[in-house]
Formats: sequence, structure tokens, C-alpha cells
Amino acid sequence: MGGALLAFLGIDVSRFWQSLGASGLLIGLALQHYAADAVAGFTLLADGRFKLGECITINSGDTFTVRQVGILQTRCTTFNTGHALSVPNSVLAKASITNEDRIAKRRITPSVVIDANTPAAQIAPLPIALREAARAAMKEAGLEESVIFSNSEKGDGAELLAADKDGLHFVIVINVVLPSNYLTLWKRVHTAAMCGMLGELQKRGIKLGRRRVDMEPAK
Repeated sequence: MGGALLAFLGIDVSRFWQSLGASGLLIGLALQHYAADAVAGFTLLADGRFKLGECITINSGDTFTVRQVGILQTRCTTFNTGHALSVPNSVLAKASITNEDRIAKRRITPSVVIDANTPAAQIAPLPIALREAARAAMKEAGLEESVIFSNSEKGDGAELLAADKDGLHFVIVINVVLPSNYLTLWKRVHTAAMCGMLGELQKRGIKLGRRRVDMEPAK
């Protein structure tokens, strides 16, 4: 690609490569790599998958905030630590990218596992009690207006998802409406819901199961 690019510009480099021999081959490979990054940089700017300042997640699972798209590399900061790093443009151009800032709603499923030996009389009221405890915790944190409980108009509570050797798994499904540039809101909602649910179990004297807490990622 590097030789083709120079040829397109009208520069005859064939004799130059012949005179260099093996060194010319190495230089050609280096130019090919740089040309791939340069072309990818133009592609990233043109396809509109992200803008400067937006937060993206690539298929490796890494999340970055985009700071600058350069000729060869894109400068970013890591979402969790804020560390600066540079990603080759060719890597980003080939990656599957999720633009976190353009997600309007997230589905989260905070869940707890309780002791399988919990008496039935204590289990029966838990679906509604856990949901209401999560709702109260989010209201106290000022987050209630940002969330929609799945099927809440029907009065559904936490669902008993599974019963196994680890215990009884209760889950609440919450849809979080995300305002622009507020990527961390769903994490605050998840934390508040979990604190409410765990507090309710403690108040009722119910022990946690072997796995303690399920932490399913947002979708």
C-alpha cells in the first residue's frame, strides 16, 4: 500500500527499492503499516462512528474517551482510570465499536442470591419487598425518575430466577433512561438498587447464598 500511495503521487520508487535491497523491503513494510493507519484515520473521521469527547467500547471490552484523531493514532483516555493512551487508527477501523454516549437506554438486572434453606414464610414476600426496597433506595439517591421497572404497571416484583446449590436467585429488571453524556448513571442506579435489596435482606434476617451477589453486566 505504501508503494502504491507513492506511485499515485507520481514518484517512481522502483530503482530506489532495488538499490536498497533487504533494507528497502523493511522500509516498504513500514510504509505499508503507516499508510494503513493514515487511511484508517480518514475513514474514522468520515464514517461518523464517534466524535471527539464521546466514550466508546471496542470488541476487546476496553472503554475509552476519544480526545483526538491523529494521522496515525487516536488519542484516548481510559474510562475507568483516566490514563492517556494512543490506539493505532487501523486497529480502531477494524474493531467493532459501541458508542456509549449514543445509547439512550440500558437494561440492568441487579440480583441477589439468598440461602437455599430460607423458610418459605420469609421467601413469599420477597419479590415485592426487594423491588420496593430497590425503588426506595433509588428515590433516596435522586435516581427514581431515570428508571423504568420492567412490567411495573402490572405490579411485578423481583423474579425468582433460579434455585440451585448456590441458593435462591432473585433478579429485578430495570430500564435506565440515559440523558446525554451521562454514561455512569446506570452504574449509580445498579449500586443504589443493590444497596436497597441487600439492606432489605439484612432487615429481614435473611442470609445470603454461597455466591453472595450476582453482578450481571448491563445490556
